[in-house]
Amino acid sequence: MGWLEDFVKENSSEQQQVTRNKSWKKPPEGWLKCNIDGAFKTQSDQSGAGIVFRDSRGQFQAATIRPLQSITTPFHVELHALYKAIRMVVGMNYNRVIFETDCSMLVAALKQEEDRGPLYAWLPD
Repeated sequence: MGWLEDFVKENSSEQQQVTRNKSWKKPPEGWLKCNIDGAFKTQSDQSGAGIVFRDSRGQFQAATIRPLQSITTPFHVELHALYKAIRMVVGMNYNRVIFETDCSMLVAALKQEEDRGPLYAWLPD
């Protein structure tokens, strides 16, 4: 029920209006911005991740879309999308990256000061 309450709170009409008025902002000079998004289809348990990197001029640098297997919640799809993005950063030797997601629950989970062990348990080796 806590997840449902958080969802309702984050998706109130006032919050939706604020979200609609936001636009993408370029990262500072010398940085990349990585936008991630997950998609989850409840009826078939299908999910996937989209990842896009752009530089401080807004120019495309890299992107990928990936199907994700055996994930049963939208939150975990978003978590896996972030994980895949981080793996891309490491593989491409990017050093200065700002990650951006529209999943407020993921942002809150990453900002919590308590043990993040339960988050890591959902990630592949």
